[in-house]
Amino acid sequence: MSAPFQIHSRADIPRAIAAMTQAGAGHEVPLYSALYQGRIALLPVFGSTPPRTVKEWQAKAAGPAVAVIGDDAHLTEDGPANWPIAPRLIRWARFIFVHGAMGRAEDYQRIVDLAQVHRRVLLIECSGDRIPEWVAVSEMYGRGALGQVIAPAPGFQHPAPVKREGMN
Repeated sequence: MSAPFQIHSRADIPRAIAAMTQAGAGHEVPLYSALYQGRIALLPVFGSTPPRTVKEWQAKAAGPAVAVIGDDAHLTEDGPANWPIAPRLIRWARFIFVHGAMGRAEDYQRIVDLAQVHRRVLLIECSGDRIPEWVAVSEMYGRGALGQVIAPAPGFQHPAPVKREGMN
């Protein structure tokens, strides 16, 4: 996820969608719109998310559910070795979507659609360089659930390098 937006109740979701759009993270809107519409349960997972929170969410998520590991380079770029909760989420998932390219709304809409079919989807957002690590750990724990990998187009990288010209 591009940034943690504070959502404490359903009423907070429209405000979070507006903030995402203003922050340039509009690609995530399909997930939060589906959450608002009651089409999915959604759990953004960060390195600081306690295992207890994940266990409680998994127990309560009866319908289509999407958990998101936010290992984007501009946030953490830790890789799977630094996500102790990753094996639990990978074992839980029936479909794993490793996304290591620039976010596009159609990719996130696909995740919502996949949740309707597979019920338990894990989205792993990562840098393009971390894709092989996340694929390997997904294959190790995922019992065949690895379903789709999106990598940067040839000649591109995710995230794009920051130009530092003129910066001190």
